[in-house]
Amino acid sequence: MVFNHVRYNTLKDISFTLYSGDILGLISLDHVGLSALLHTFLYPVTLDSGFIAVRGDKVSTVLEHSKQENKVSLLEFKTKLVSSLSLAENFFSLKKNGPKILSFKTMRREFQRIVEPYNLALTGDEYPSDITNLERCKIEILKAKAFGIRSFILNDPSSFLGPSELYELNSFVKRLAKEDMSFIYLGGHHEELLEVCTKLMLLKEGLIIYFENADKVQKGSIDNIAYEFTETEKKLHIPYNITQEPDFWLETKGINIPLHKGDCNVFIDLDNKMDFFSGDNNLQLGIKLFSNGEELDLLNSKVAIIPRNAIRTSLYYDLSYFDNLTLRASCKIPFFYSKRYFRNSVVKEYKQKLGELILAKDLYSLTDEELLDLVYNKVGMEMPKVLLIFQPFAGFDMYQRMSVLDHISTLRRKGVSILIIALSVSDVLSIASKLFIFKGGKLERQIEESEFPEIRRNRKIFPL
Repeated sequence: MVFNHVRYNTLKDISFTLYSGDILGLISLDHVGLSALLHTFLYPVTLDSGFIAVRGDKVSTVLEHSKQENKVSLLEFKTKLVSSLSLAENFFSLKKNGPKILSFKTMRREFQRIVEPYNLALTGDEYPSDITNLERCKIEILKAKAFGIRSFILNDPSSFLGPSELYELNSFVKRLAKEDMSFIYLGGHHEELLEVCTKLMLLKEGLIIYFENADKVQKGSIDNIAYEFTETEKKLHIPYNITQEPDFWLETKGINIPLHKGDCNVFIDLDNKMDFFSGDNNLQLGIKLFSNGEELDLLNSKVAIIPRNAIRTSLYYDLSYFDNLTLRASCKIPFFYSKRYFRNSVVKEYKQKLGELILAKDLYSLTDEELLDLVYNKVGMEMPKVLLIFQPFAGFDMYQRMSVLDHISTLRRKGVSILIIALSVSDVLSIASKLFIFKGGKLERQIEESEFPEIRRNRKIFPL
């Protein structure tokens, strides 16, 4: 795949070549131009300048574009498999072009022939709900490969695979790269990407600001580019005032964990078997909270929850900024909405920080950064005793991750006890006071803050 001086939408003069066998790590520092770049990978478009060629054929130019989709496949959090069909049926019945295999016996045999060399112990009779997330990723890639797709986009797999699963997926990707397939591997951390990628590219404001072979990447050069993130991390190292006696106890999977004011415990699920991320209901966790020996309802006013992808799942876009901000906090104050004094007091306080944004009639015109601030401003307004956060950094660019770190740090200093449930150790080391490593649904290891520097220096010591 060749990008030659491509200008399209928010992309500015993009030029690079992706060869067979390449695994190109892509980090977008601000997400500007990222969606446009992914769109040009997947679909032919009419460009503002330059051209895009796939395997020698120009698919997008200034004057015209191909009428067919590019032979590129996208792997992301959302599955492409149909839940009501078996894996064999998913593999062959949904093929867009060419002959379809209708005999189920033939489909099963061909399915097993394709997956067997990759050590997948599947018969084809299974349904998508019967397999692991890692197996789902491999099946989607092999399905595309079987029907002629040679280039793939992996959209931040560390946000939906545990470290053990990610290690196995990376090995799988390296093997396919040796079979002359190519990959665009999106992520948020160069340390993670350099473990698997052959090249590294950084995108900012729609421009390529760094492009280098993986074996020539120097840590100092990346740190200089991301110096703002490094400076934010340094500010987080100011000691927190953590109480000696726990205010709450958390019980899960047969273990009891004390929760202190200002504490930040992190659960890392190595192989994604804790069911923390299954389904859309984050309350079905197998987690119990206790205060003074009594179990708390997770909807209790002392407990707040920030779900995965919170800016899309926890806000009411038809309501005003003020209503979103005060919805749960108002439950603690009788007659909050009927007393103008209370409302005016909140508006006055937040107008100093937010300006006219506090007066927004709905959320549709807000940027992702403003919506992210609203998610955490809601918690600050509510001031719970315990805050549960699911995958707080998933899908965010560098500046959004900096904002999340700053918000979590502020809440810790206000005495909120925080529990983060994540799949990746990246970023959480900057804010955590203790890590709890789960594997196979059981607690594997507990890591104290004093051990974090060694993990940063040598990521290979992290258990897989």
